[in-house]
Amino acid sequence: MNWSVLVSVNHAGATADAQSINRNVLIAVIVCLVIILLLGIIIGRIGVRGIGRVNEAAAKLAGGALDTRISVTTKDEIGVLAQSFNEMGDKLQANVIKEHEQAAKAEQFMVEAKRVLGNLAQGDLTDKMTSFCDGDLEQIKVSLNSAITNLTTTLTIVREAAESVTTGAEEITKGNEDLSQRTSEQASSLEETSSAMEEMTSTVKQNADNAKQANQLAIAARDVANKGGAVTTKAVEAMGEINKSSKKIADIITVIDEIAFQTNLLALNAAVEAARAGEHGRGFAVVAAEVRNLAQRSATAAKEIKGLINESIQRVTDGSELVDQSGKTLAEIVGSVKRVTDIIAEITAASQEQASGIDQVNKAIMQMDEATQQNAALVEEATSASQSMKEQAQALMRQVVSFKMTGSGRESLARSSAALTAHRPSLTSVGSVKKPLAAAKSAEMKEPVGASNGKDRRQKDSEFEEF
Repeated sequence: MNWSVLVSVNHAGATADAQSINRNVLIAVIVCLVIILLLGIIIGRIGVRGIGRVNEAAAKLAGGALDTRISVTTKDEIGVLAQSFNEMGDKLQANVIKEHEQAAKAEQFMVEAKRVLGNLAQGDLTDKMTSFCDGDLEQIKVSLNSAITNLTTTLTIVREAAESVTTGAEEITKGNEDLSQRTSEQASSLEETSSAMEEMTSTVKQNADNAKQANQLAIAARDVANKGGAVTTKAVEAMGEINKSSKKIADIITVIDEIAFQTNLLALNAAVEAARAGEHGRGFAVVAAEVRNLAQRSATAAKEIKGLINESIQRVTDGSELVDQSGKTLAEIVGSVKRVTDIIAEITAASQEQASGIDQVNKAIMQMDEATQQNAALVEEATSASQSMKEQAQALMRQVVSFKMTGSGRESLARSSAALTAHRPSLTSVGSVKKPLAAAKSAEMKEPVGASNGKDRRQKDSEFEEF
């Protein structure tokens, strides 16, 4: 009882201390808020005056007075802002001076560029840009000079190529005779190949039909296996239900056995009571003896039935395990049949694809046969075309001569002549040259003029428009 009073007194003292601490904290917070408010008012007045000076200087700078600066007297945020403004003014003034210098250089560049482009339009490739520029203008100058150099080299190569084409046209005419003979031999070979492909097509189609029938049989076997698996599953479930019923019967027999045991005890007690009753309980004793006899017979029968039920349960359990194993075996059979079905399906699809591919090859051979026959007719046209190509090459040479080129262009002409002479096709190589190689060579010859220079020209035009 005294201990409970002591606890109550300590709790009251703790409550008083907590209230005192709360009052002190509240007073301290109020004092801090007042100090922060006063400092904010003072700093705001000082900052407004400094920002006003920066705003006036910015307005003058925006009006064009690039020499406007702010005197820095403090090292606080306003002073840092003023210092940054002064640095920005210095950079802006330096940029304006630099832009004026670049504009003068650009004007000089445009005058020289117009002169060089005018000469280039008249066919004079000896004039180039020599002025020094900065940045993009220097890149434009280098690109223009490179374009003139590339054009000079290209015209030199074209001139030598025209001479080579003239000589090659004569060799092509001779090569057409060999081409005509090889075309006839190729037509004969294609005819034999076409006959062999027709026989192969028939065989592959028959294989595809057989694979399709095998696929259908495999699918039917898979369905039968699936049905067998379902029947086995139902048999397993039925055996399980029989097992449950047998266990319930065993439980009922156990109850009957217990009832017989209790009846036997009751009959024994009744016989004892009848013996005590003497003469008056003799008839009751006979009845009790009969009841006891019946109880013993019931217990014996229940024990035999229980043994039979347990034996039946064991057999049902063994049968369930065997049926379960049969179900697993059927499941494995179903999986194997499914895999066989998938493999046969893949074989069927592959056979169909093979038949389709051979059919396409057969069609391609027929087209090649037709093309070969057409090639025989084109040989004569190629002879006429080679003569026309010779005349056009001579006309191209006359056009190239009209351009005025520097001495380096003439030297490159000599080097190109030697290189093209080394790679000039002979009579034996003309007939064996394949079309893809000729097309690649033609694309390589055309790329410097049509692709690269055209792209550089469009790039230069866009840069001039930007300027």
